[in-house]
Amino acid sequence: AWQGVWPWLFPLLVFSPFIVDASVTLIRRALRGEKVWRAHRSHYYQRVVLLGATHRQLALAAYALMLAAAALAFALLLYLKYTAWLLILSAAIYLLIILVIDWRWHRIPE
Repeated sequence: AWQGVWPWLFPLLVFSPFIVDASVTLIRRALRGEKVWRAHRSHYYQRVVLLGATHRQLALAAYALMLAAAALAFALLLYLKYTAWLLILSAAIYLLIILVIDWRWHRIPE
């Protein structure tokens, strides 16, 4: 059924590390009533550095996440009947990452 057709989910999964970070950050800032067009330091990748990770550590973690996202995207091409499960797995991975960063962020003494 998908022969010769590029599934629209493929590029979304490949670029999902950027899409998820930007989207979640934008939604959270809007819900807090912040001016979303103003400069800020609340992206998750920025929080990781502010939590003490080096730029090298962040880059390596980002590469690993991008590799995982690309692997899931290629799995989507190979196993179309598991699309829903692959999307659920992707969402679960991002939710776990977000929860861990938020948990560590809120443990910082003020």
